[in-house]
Amino acid sequence: MTTGAAATPTEAQHLLVGETNVMPLRVEQYQKMVEIGMLPEHASVELLDGLLVIKDRRDGEGDIMTEGRFHRAIRGLLAELIADQLDRSIAFVDQNSPFELKPFSVPEPDVYVARGTRRDYFQKLPAASDMLLVAEIAHSSLPGDRSSKFARYASAGIPNYWIVNVPASIVEAWSAPVPEKNIYTKSTVYQRDDTISLDLLPDLGLTVAAKDFLPEE
Repeated sequence: MTTGAAATPTEAQHLLVGETNVMPLRVEQYQKMVEIGMLPEHASVELLDGLLVIKDRRDGEGDIMTEGRFHRAIRGLLAELIADQLDRSIAFVDQNSPFELKPFSVPEPDVYVARGTRRDYFQKLPAASDMLLVAEIAHSSLPGDRSSKFARYASAGIPNYWIVNVPASIVEAWSAPVPEKNIYTKSTVYQRDDTISLDLLPDLGLTVAAKDFLPEE
């Protein structure tokens, strides 16, 4: 386990460099597109900074529209380990599900823990302020998870962000966000033999062994 101080990631790359005549989609417009069937609910895209972005869940190479076997297995294992420890009256875990990061983003992280119960969200999506932990399973998506998503989640004040670095078989855990600077100020790198512990809420802790969801080297 390695603990570090503040780090500033590379600034998020604009998808349309030099383009000025672009009208970004707002969260409400994106949700309306899903509601009326313009965009299938389970399409492999997410709204990021007003743009529809294909989600990269490959195991390195391959079809970007197809989730890799390692990616799928790690996602499921991590979600199960977290769910086993949650008090479902105060928090729940979800996979590949959207939350609102207004006004221009509806990210769909691989795993997240949100405050409240599922019944609280019958009529609305969770908001960034509801997030307790967001985790991205990273292989070919690693550069973006370390830069644009890092900055996006930090700017929203999401307290805990994990990058499960599949090629290195480590977990890069970030906390203590500074929203106005788009950074996290505390980082810890967990090796496969380490145990990860954190407090999601004052009365809700989480402890998972990295080897229980990371692949063998």
